[in-house]
Amino acid sequence: MPTTKSQLLPNESIQVFLDGFCFCTPTHKAFIVLSDLPNTPESALENKIKEAFASDQPALIYFDQPAQFVPQTLFDQRHSENYYKHYHRIPKGYALQDAKTTDQKHHLLYPVANQWADFFGKTLPNATPQHYQHLLYTLAQTHSESVAKKQLYIHLQHGFFELFLFEAGQLLFTNRFAQDKVDTFLYFLFYVVETLALDQQNFDLLFLGKYSRFEAYYQGVANFHENLQYLYPNDNEPALALPAPFFSTL
Repeated sequence: MPTTKSQLLPNESIQVFLDGFCFCTPTHKAFIVLSDLPNTPESALENKIKEAFASDQPALIYFDQPAQFVPQTLFDQRHSENYYKHYHRIPKGYALQDAKTTDQKHHLLYPVANQWADFFGKTLPNATPQHYQHLLYTLAQTHSESVAKKQLYIHLQHGFFELFLFEAGQLLFTNRFAQDKVDTFLYFLFYVVETLALDQQNFDLLFLGKYSRFEAYYQGVANFHENLQYLYPNDNEPALALPAPFFSTL
């Protein structure tokens, strides 16, 4: 039986973005704008968490900074900061975190704000912190294991998109790109396709989910690529314009 999306993504989560927090449970979805909270937001945020979550173990999913994947065979813990700094800067007040992918083949390096690590460590000590790109990797890798053909997975969110290229469960390429409109998205997407010399007859292109807000993106790709698919499309699209709808619909 194929693995379902609900088996791979948590059904209760606090998603941490640069500008706020997305609360998701099976019955409650909300986006808390950071600038709407007091100058010292911890107390107000703690109250909102208590109102939204009956459990003290929601997943903490960090979206605010990108993650870097380093193959296990090349990884040396002593050089973690150097690996990451060649990919992206580590913001002031952030500390680098290290997690292994589920298949143990890669290390995931990503910065977490000390403010929120301390806050959630005290407020939700039993919660599980993780990075959203780690969850995307697990989902794509699991789906790709039984497929010999190359597959390019696309995750769209507000302001960014992620690409994962797999072949038979092996990661060949991944990156995150900024995007603010369809043209920007298409430019980066097809730049990667051309750079990696991907023949559209020999790879499938899969969007993660299908949402009305991204319809122009899907149509833009459909005009150029024949093997377009949707992995885990969901009819229960949230009414709210949540930053990463794929993580808010199970």
